[in-house]
This record gives sequence, C-alpha cells and structure tokens, in this order.
Amino acid sequence: MITLNFLGATSTLSGEGTERKSLGNRMSHIWGNVFQKGETACLCKLEIEGDFLRAEPKDPTLEDLVFRFPLRHECLSFGGDGDSQLILKDGDSTTLYAERTALVPLLESVEDPVFQARIKNEAKRAVKNSRLSLALFFSFFLGCGLLVAAFIGLLNWGVDRAVDQIPLSWEESLGELVVDGDGSFGEKLSDPRLVEPIQKIVDRLAEAEPEQPYTLTVHVVKNDAVNALAAPGGQIVVFTGLLEKVKQPEELAGVLAHELQHVFHRHGLRN
Repeated sequence: MITLNFLGATSTLSGEGTERKSLGNRMSHIWGNVFQKGETACLCKLEIEGDFLRAEPKDPTLEDLVFRFPLRHECLSFGGDGDSQLILKDGDSTTLYAERTALVPLLESVEDPVFQARIKNEAKRAVKNSRLSLALFFSFFLGCGLLVAAFIGLLNWGVDRAVDQIPLSWEESLGELVVDGDGSFGEKLSDPRLVEPIQKIVDRLAEAEPEQPYTLTVHVVKNDAVNALAAPGGQIVVFTGLLEKVKQPEELAGVLAHELQHVFHRHGLRN
C-alpha cells in the first residue's frame, strides 16, 4: 500500500490496477430497462446473442430470468423524450427501452440489411421530429410575442380614446396640482425678470399652433437640474439649472418647443 499526500489530501492506492479494470468492465456494459405488463421495470445488461438481443437482469435474485428480443425491423423503433430511446418489443407484453446512442453502435453488427435500414429511417424521422419541435417552439413564442404586441397596441388605443374624453378643465386642474403640489420640484420663483422673457418665448412658439386650446403658463423653479418639463394642462416648468447653462435664447427655445409638443399631444395624461 502506497500513501500520497497532496495539499493536505490523502490518496491511498491499493490494488489500483484491479479496481480500474473492474470499473472499466462495468462502464463498458450497455444497460436497458425491460417492462412487462403488470411488473416494475427491470434493469438489464444487454448483449447480442445470434438473432436476438439478450437482456440479463442486474438483480442477482433474478439470475434465472433472461429476456431475448428478436432483432427484426418490425420490432424496433425510436421513442421517448426527443426520440432518445431505442425500443424493442417481444410481442405485446415485453418491451425494452435503452439509450439510443449507446445501443445503436452495438446493433451495427447485425447483418440484416432490412433491420439496418429500419435504424437509419428511424434516425431520419427523429431528426425531422426534432426540427419540427424546434419550429413549433419558435412559432409558439413568435405567436406569444405578436399577441403581446397586439395587446399593448389595443391598450394604447384604449388609453388614447380615454384621454380624448377628458375635459380640458380637468387636465388644467391636474396640471396646477402637479406644479403647486408638495413643492418636490423646488421653490417657485416669481421674479418677472426671469419669468416674463421665458413666457414670451413660449407664446411666440405657440403661434405655430393657433388651434391649440391651452393657456400656456411658465413656472421657474429653483432646481439645479438642467431640465424643463411639461405638466398637464399647459403648465411649463423650467429649472434654474437649465437657465444657467443655456448661452443663447435659441437654445432655450429649442428645449421649450420640445416641451410644448408634450402639452399639445397630452403626453402628461397618456404616459
């Protein structure tokens, strides 16, 4: 007996060659499950015996029981999940299920050309079924995606119709509530030297939409954010952080024109 220690782990080698040989023999066997009517599955070792596939139970208490499946084309098929099982039948009462990838190489030694053709045809059918399943899988998710898109489109359509029914007076009241609410935007500044020039820019921009129904009102709020926003009902909120950043009136006009589109399209209600 030889003892090796690596990084604190101990490995003992005693009769190693015999142990590996035994393990290799066990792994080289091909196994399958035999089902009989009214009985539980029986795990069996498989090997070819003439024109039959011999299935010998692993359970030593069943050593006198041996199954033999005729190697004929009409007895063979592929099945199970993804056609991963090779199935052999011995009449109507006894059926063998084994891993196809393990058993097919063993059956290549069978000389019957009709039997070999059956294996090839079953393999082609399995590939076809796999492709069909994949196509159905993608079709299902594509269909789900289309249904979701249709639902969202219908939901948006319903929102648009609902918004169109909201009276202008309600929208204006909501906008005033947003602007004058809890002061979360910041302190409102009433200095006309700040508010009036911005109001003039807004009024000038609004002339491009003579049919719009809103009374547009500018609010300047002490806030470092470089931003402006449109509240419902024609309320335009401009942050002092934006005013400090713009260099020309045209820059401010570009931002305000964008916010006016939110007002005219009632985005504050739709979103």
